[in-house]
Amino acid sequence: MKIAIAAPVKLNLFLEVRERMASGFHEVVTVMEAVDFGDTITVESAEELSVRADRADVPSGEGNIVWKAVRAAEAEFGLPLPAAISLRKVLPPGTGLGAGSSDAVCALKAVLRLHAVSCSPARLQKIVATVGSDTAFFVHGGVCLCTGRGEVVQPVAAKGERHYVILVSHATTSTAAVYAALQVPTHFEGPGRLLGALREGEAIEASLLFNRLAQAAFAISPELGGLRAEARLLGGRTPHLSGSGGALFFLASDKKDADVVATRLNTRKDWLAYAVKSRAPENA
Repeated sequence: MKIAIAAPVKLNLFLEVRERMASGFHEVVTVMEAVDFGDTITVESAEELSVRADRADVPSGEGNIVWKAVRAAEAEFGLPLPAAISLRKVLPPGTGLGAGSSDAVCALKAVLRLHAVSCSPARLQKIVATVGSDTAFFVHGGVCLCTGRGEVVQPVAAKGERHYVILVSHATTSTAAVYAALQVPTHFEGPGRLLGALREGEAIEASLLFNRLAQAAFAISPELGGLRAEARLLGGRTPHLSGSGGALFFLASDKKDADVVATRLNTRKDWLAYAVKSRAPENA
């Protein structure tokens, strides 16, 4: 049996960072949206577990988060879940788009299907939350308000469809380094206006998007800041940072607008721009 599954990435439309919790992680308040773009995963029957990525900068085997997710599921269910898992990677690590977390969740779903193991979304969320902070979001997809270190997920009934352009360059960032450079504010922003617009199906304005990590990311990576300035000129609007970076994204008014912006950006050969749209929740 062979199963192929698409692993969508996410955009942080809003991201506020608060003080450290007892766990050592910073508390976050973030609104994430899944989009129809990302890696492709193939899962096949096998006598033992193997994970192979097709990029040299992404680990295969035990070092991959997919491996860790499957092993966590084996511990949860008390049974072996052998499978040959291949990852066709579109994105490098360090983009802030959650590609690795999405790979882990989608691969595990396919492995469980391969072995005819039933698992509720709540149980799956519990399993994958042990291996990453963004993983719980990808159990639900769509639009979610995520808190804690990101593992507390509240789906948002967002209306309509949204279009974006994702810009990926050679500039990547380390999440640990970005958080180390972050100065936690005394006044915190809230996502209320953004959530209201999403629930009502209103067009999102750029002023509603926010990322507390952006300043720290651009500070530790002047190259990323320079690329952002160049992208603003070429794209005709201000790009936003997703997560801790280094991918940038633009708001688009519709598919045609997204295609035009992506085409304009792709006149440069040292980055890649992708026109994408919002993706419905996994249980929709």
